[in-house]
Amino acid sequence: MTKKAKNIEIFIFGLIFNFSFLTFNSFSQDFHFSQYESSPQYLNPSMTGMFDGDYRVITQFRSQWTAIVSKPFTNSALSFDMPMKNNIKAGAFILNNRAGAGNYNALTFVLSGAYDLSIKNSPHHIAGGLQAGIIHKSVDINKLYFESQYSNSNGGGFNTSLPSNETIAGQSILLPEINVGLLYYFSKADSRINPFLGGAAFHLTEPKETFYSADNKLPRRYVVHGGAKINISTKLQMTLHFLGMQQTNDREIVTSITGTYYLKGPEAFLLYGLNYRNKDAAIVHLGLKYGKLIYRISYDYNTSTLNAISNGRGGVELSIVYMMKQKVPDPVAPCPRL
Repeated sequence: MTKKAKNIEIFIFGLIFNFSFLTFNSFSQDFHFSQYESSPQYLNPSMTGMFDGDYRVITQFRSQWTAIVSKPFTNSALSFDMPMKNNIKAGAFILNNRAGAGNYNALTFVLSGAYDLSIKNSPHHIAGGLQAGIIHKSVDINKLYFESQYSNSNGGGFNTSLPSNETIAGQSILLPEINVGLLYYFSKADSRINPFLGGAAFHLTEPKETFYSADNKLPRRYVVHGGAKINISTKLQMTLHFLGMQQTNDREIVTSITGTYYLKGPEAFLLYGLNYRNKDAAIVHLGLKYGKLIYRISYDYNTSTLNAISNGRGGVELSIVYMMKQKVPDPVAPCPRL
């Protein structure tokens, strides 16, 4: 990359950073995963421990916009959850998001708990979940160039000796995090259709969030998700599902169809699917479940107005799930697969 191109890139991130500060006086938007079903605790606190096994560990990584910038946006997550006695579920997750030349970083750590209630000992279940933790956000101001530091001298370029005209109170902030969620699901293994429906609210206390001295709050993020797992045969399952999120004026709607095909061999499944994020991306999925491990890869094909620059190149996402269970599981899982 030439020096001029690098300066332009850093300048763009500087503008993004300035815009971020302006939005911190009104709203900001959370990061997201395309494989949201691989991040159940991040999707809905009431999904904690909702699986047929002894404990579960999930790791996930996403890289986006490598086609546009030298320092892409990256998201990584690590979670653990398990069912306990008396229908109580427990878990925790760590989420780290990094973006841009200024190393903007958001680190989240929460403890998660849920309670799963069977309605009159029937296949109908209602679950509620609660999360509590912290969010740490930071940025390296010294790695950013700002508009006021651009000079037309010598053909144009950035002069870091010029004042940035930014009055920054600090380069890191610490926020409390409280989230709640509800989930309904139907878990009859021999049923042809198993529906599910859930909702959640994140950043419930709307804590103060700003790198300036302004009185700005992190707005709540609301999530609604649902669908149905369809048992077509003993080997083939399809899941139709949707996801809707809103955070102030930012809205995201995702419709998905995923499939599970039971292969020959001990506990082997082929996973595949297609998501569409409204006015943003078409996402293809491919994976394999073998024994206690699930491997998945997905790719976002950009369909937004940024397509003119990205040429459709969006982001790649990887996830690995380790699910421990003492007995050999049934090919048709009784818990909802979101």
